[in-house]
Amino acid sequence: MRIHRDDRASYHDWVLLTSLTLATHILVDLLTVYGAQIFWPVSDHPFGVDSIFIIDPLYTLPLAIGVMLALFQNIGSRLRFRVNAAGLVISSIYLLWGLGAKTVVQTSFKESLASQDIPTGQVMTSPTPLNTILWQGMAIADDTLHVGLVSIFDEDPPSHFLSIPRRSHLLDGHLGDRAVAQLMWFSKGWYAV
Repeated sequence: MRIHRDDRASYHDWVLLTSLTLATHILVDLLTVYGAQIFWPVSDHPFGVDSIFIIDPLYTLPLAIGVMLALFQNIGSRLRFRVNAAGLVISSIYLLWGLGAKTVVQTSFKESLASQDIPTGQVMTSPTPLNTILWQGMAIADDTLHVGLVSIFDEDPPSHFLSIPRRSHLLDGHLGDRAVAQLMWFSKGWYAV
């Protein structure tokens, strides 16, 4: 209100702005590896799709540019609207791209695991920091983490996996400890001791 005092916004406009901000923030959090506790306080389980890294400038910059340009008073409201709408469209397309890339990468990763006779009961793929081109895949089989990197440009599925013993037996007798419980909750089972 202080920056653009002459621009009038009704109570309805403010409620709409606030509601959309909260709803879209939750939806974007659902796409990250950390997820969101959308059913809290009933459940504290963080649901996530893992299709975008927690910090991704390719998603954030188009939105930030629109907000920064909106601060200048010498730009007309129509141009501010168009710039913000363009940033929103570009960021939304990037989110859709991440979902599509995840589908391709997850399929490739599972095929590679199957070709090496590694059971694919629990599989996770997530983008590596600051991009949606190179992805990390993990699978848990027989108390072992199998980790590999997959690019959307790879012609063949990954053929090499780093196998990390989870050694979950070392947690026996400590599963009730607060620190271990937090580890289990935060890692969603993707850990090694």
